Amino acid sequence: MIQIVRVPEIISSKEGGVRNSCVRSRFLGLAPFLRMSLDGQDLVARADELLRAVDVPDAAAEDLLNLSLALFCIGMREKGLEVQSQALALTRDYHISCGDGPALITVLVLVTPGDLSANMPIECLLEDCGVRIHLRYVDSRADNPIGESIPDHDILICGMSESPANKETLRFLSTLLDTWPRPIINHPSKIRNVERHLASKLFKGVPGLISAEVTMVTRQDLQRAISAKSISSLELGASFPILLRPQGSHAGLQLEKVNDADELASYAARVSSDNYYACPFIDYRDSDGMYRKMRIAFIDGKSYPCHMATSDHWMVHYVNASMYENADRRQMERQFMELYPQFESLHKEALSAIGQLSGLDYFAVDCAICPDGSLLIFEIDHAMVMHNMDPQDLFPYKKKQMVKIRDAAIEMLLSRVRHFKLCVNK
Repeated sequence: MIQIVRVPEIISSKEGGVRNSCVRSRFLGLAPFLRMSLDGQDLVARADELLRAVDVPDAAAEDLLNLSLALFCIGMREKGLEVQSQALALTRDYHISCGDGPALITVLVLVTPGDLSANMPIECLLEDCGVRIHLRYVDSRADNPIGESIPDHDILICGMSESPANKETLRFLSTLLDTWPRPIINHPSKIRNVERHLASKLFKGVPGLISAEVTMVTRQDLQRAISAKSISSLELGASFPILLRPQGSHAGLQLEKVNDADELASYAARVSSDNYYACPFIDYRDSDGMYRKMRIAFIDGKSYPCHMATSDHWMVHYVNASMYENADRRQMERQFMELYPQFESLHKEALSAIGQLSGLDYFAVDCAICPDGSLLIFEIDHAMVMHNMDPQDLFPYKKKQMVKIRDAAIEMLLSRVRHFKLCVNK
């Protein structure tokens, strides 16, 4: 039987004992490493510093988990996973204090082992907001992945990403959390809605909203199409070009535009996977020939602009869209943010449908505007990074907006807790 218990701030030693809280190492979370990266600081030197901290017989779990994050940030994924595994062998519970002084509330976030794409980096948004975050790493191999003794908390967030590896755990949690004695943000039963081929069908038929229908295809399906020199067998409802990526990939990794049968054969030879996501390519260039991608956050059904990146390439990522180097592109982003109320009014029906149909309390979408004025959805996800760390000298307009998003997230958490307590005390 699961019990929610109030626990002191202790960590497990390798022998199963505990260390005194006064010598407890501090788990940092992703936020300081992301800030270092955006500031151009030497993350390799920081990783080396953390490596020395764990090079002792009784290395603290927090120091090991900090090192794993640093390794992920410098691209050493496999080593990061190895160090993370060592940390989780010591304890699956970690705390992040978002600010000094007493916490307004304690948020329990259920997370899973994995790299930076495995979980919602909620601590990046909630920096210095007075919330205490308790991470519980679930163990998918256990009969009860969540564990028996649950630390006391005011509200629970399911922070695990949607992935094939998490499917069974999310299914288990969906049943378990139906009777959970605390309010829940992003119920695990709704997280499956962000899976690419399901999300693409979620908004079908909504006026003013376009989402290229994604089809999951196997490697055998690709081989048959290559042999036939035709993609008609893939039943995409479109001819070349198409977009193709392996299942489980994120951040544009191994995502490519395939223009003909020869390129399809080349892609299959280079990118090995049991399953792929395929969809028609929709050309969303503006009249000036540039591509613009917007990230919009949704909190309790209301939308908030996070950023807009402009690029001359169809696959737009903020970090490689020259936003730091190009003042004109920053000015366009500034105008998008300042004029967002007009954008929101223009796309009111589409934005409302996104907020309602997703079923999630907190998430973001990456989208664009098609030549006909429709809103084109690329991706919906609750694990996208949202932060207030961009250099103020280059992005003076972003701080106000990101603070607005942070405050909306905090108010959602606090209001859910208040409502829950009122219902309990009736």
